[in-house]
Amino acid sequence: MQKSIALILAVGAVLVACGEPEPVVQEDQPPLYKYSELKQAMSDSSETISVFWEHFESPGPEEDNFRVLIVEPTEEYAKDYVWVSYLQQIGDDEWRGSVSLDPEANSRFEPGISIEFTEDDIVDWAYSEDGRTRGSYTTRAMLNLRSVRNLDLDNIRGLLHESPTP
Repeated sequence: MQKSIALILAVGAVLVACGEPEPVVQEDQPPLYKYSELKQAMSDSSETISVFWEHFESPGPEEDNFRVLIVEPTEEYAKDYVWVSYLQQIGDDEWRGSVSLDPEANSRFEPGISIEFTEDDIVDWAYSEDGRTRGSYTTRAMLNLRSVRNLDLDNIRGLLHESPTP
């Protein structure tokens, strides 16, 4: 009996000495982004990114809250997605921003932390115009997925302009 306890304690000591295991990064992305509707939304967003930059560089009187959805690796996924706002250009195509605090923020990122990214990392864009959102292609696509049917979709759609572009 004492040998068994000694063996258990020895194994436990070895495990403690090894420390925490390294997180296993999945080579994929969050399941939500595998839907064809989301892939199409990101493609559509890329085709209209010039609209975002035009309004970002010279916003109208009722335009604010400019933000981009970027792809960024996390401990869990090789490709993860997070909305970033308070954008600052730090190089030719290099940017810095803060992880958004809004409900769309990805829980695998700490809200408010600063992230550096390139324009190639951007997969969606959004800004507010007259209190409603332009862009946000991925959010629009998510509203059509069966898994969100129990949400108040009319209220969410009310936050979006009918068209993603002006």
